[in-house]
Amino acid sequence: MKAMLVEESCLKCHSEQGYMIGDIRGDISVSVPMAPYQAVADASIRRHCLTYFLIWAFGLIFFNYFLFLLRKEIKGKESMEKALQVSEEKFAKAFHNHFLLMMISDLESGVIHDVNEKFTSLTGFSKAQAVGKTAGELGLCDDSHRERIKNELEKESDLEELETHGCDTLKLIS
Repeated sequence: MKAMLVEESCLKCHSEQGYMIGDIRGDISVSVPMAPYQAVADASIRRHCLTYFLIWAFGLIFFNYFLFLLRKEIKGKESMEKALQVSEEKFAKAFHNHFLLMMISDLESGVIHDVNEKFTSLTGFSKAQAVGKTAGELGLCDDSHRERIKNELEKESDLEELETHGCDTLKLIS
């Protein structure tokens, strides 16, 4: 509401009413019905709330789904690691307790990575003495034998068909 003050231009028509410049002649107010505007605002708020709720709900669903996938992958990896550990244990038992002399070496360099108990008992070299060296360095076999095996493996991928005997210079203690 705003007061209407008498101005000089007002006195042209209203001077006989006894008004003076600066007197309050009345007031003016504007009334706007707010119900339609409030309804639009309420609908907008409901729409925004629904939109934010749906975004939150989908985010929560996707978060839980990816959490489920992550847990599933972790369980799969754990079971694969356990299976690998069991396999390694079985291989280690079979390798170290085998009745034949066995060693694991790098095909390219011939460096020995592991030997079994039969190797140590027949050659006289301890595992610590053999690991890190080649059969040639230990004086057990010359490098030409390793080269022949390497060439055979490159030609034939089937290890069952590979003839690995023939290290004529193998020296064993009795």
